[in-house]
Amino acid sequence: MKKVALSLVAISVLSSSAFADIKVKSFSGDAKLFYSAVKDDTNSYSDKVNNAGDASVSLKGALSVNNGSATVNWGVTGISTLGLDGHLVGKTWITHQKSATDTTLTDGFWLDTLNLTINPFANNTLIIGRQQLDTPMVFSEQWNIAPNTYDAVVWANTYFKNTTLIGAWVGRTNMNGTTQFFKNDESFVDFGTKDGAYAFAIVNKSFCDTTLQAWYFDVIHAAKVGWLQADSKFMGLDYGVQYATRNPSVGNTGTAVAAKIGGSIDGLGLSAAYSTVSDDGQDFVNVMGGQSKLYTDAWWMVGTVAQADTKAYTLTASYDLGFTNSSLYYTHSKTGSVVTKETTLTFDKSLGNLDASLAVVNVKNDITGKDDEVQLYLTYHF
Repeated sequence: MKKVALSLVAISVLSSSAFADIKVKSFSGDAKLFYSAVKDDTNSYSDKVNNAGDASVSLKGALSVNNGSATVNWGVTGISTLGLDGHLVGKTWITHQKSATDTTLTDGFWLDTLNLTINPFANNTLIIGRQQLDTPMVFSEQWNIAPNTYDAVVWANTYFKNTTLIGAWVGRTNMNGTTQFFKNDESFVDFGTKDGAYAFAIVNKSFCDTTLQAWYFDVIHAAKVGWLQADSKFMGLDYGVQYATRNPSVGNTGTAVAAKIGGSIDGLGLSAAYSTVSDDGQDFVNVMGGQSKLYTDAWWMVGTVAQADTKAYTLTASYDLGFTNSSLYYTHSKTGSVVTKETTLTFDKSLGNLDASLAVVNVKNDITGKDDEVQLYLTYHF
């Protein structure tokens, strides 16, 4: 695999600490088994053609260098079908193949995290290397059996009270984690263009129970995105508003607006959200990904609500039944004249180190028809 490039600052810290105190700060991992069975207008649940299965093992840890003056974070993930493909399932959650040209399915592993975290000055944190990101337009998606990660440099400053200033450069990514190649590290590709992307943000929490965010993204030679968001709590309810613009190098500027409200009473959680995206040809999904940070994004058909010329609303209810936590999600989106409806019911339970989830998904689309899906998620933490 290609090594993650570190800056001169990082190299100097490692060099000066080469013979200093190095301790294991943390070590953990998990094993996952994901399975889904699909019934559509052509196939039943017993037909393996649309059913998917995968297993993964992830290990991660952190090394404290020179009494905590620097931290090296690392993580690896392995993926396997456990022989399910071709027998019980016809698809995998991640398309793990030998290379971009050799689509033979194979087991393998990849380095998903390798970064250096330092505090060069008071109230400043610098993270250099391969890492997960969480911003409105560039983020690691958690829906799959393994999240996507990025080769990036992230700087955060907390000098001003209740305010965080953020600057980042993103160079490469393995996109939304849906494809991994194992002959080499070619699954990590240039982010947008070979020049990568820049992101800048101000996050402020000065107002009572309110978080304000202002983000600016520049995917070099591709598009510029602005994102404003406010989330607040008042009289026991949660409120949120979002406004975003996307100005491509070629084409018209698009906009997106979303709002939400939610709360809980006697263990019953309820929320509703609405969004609208202009018809200028611009969507607001994760850059080089598939999910969206709009409040209305569906539980399973991610990104649908963020397409150009789309109006959508989402209703959510959750309740702790004691023996399980249950949630009901309904998303209605209309892109142009095409309507997509998704209804998802989930049941979640933790048994010691084992997390188990069952999801029952129904999707109706004016063009593709109706899909029913049952999904099982098992995660063991160690």
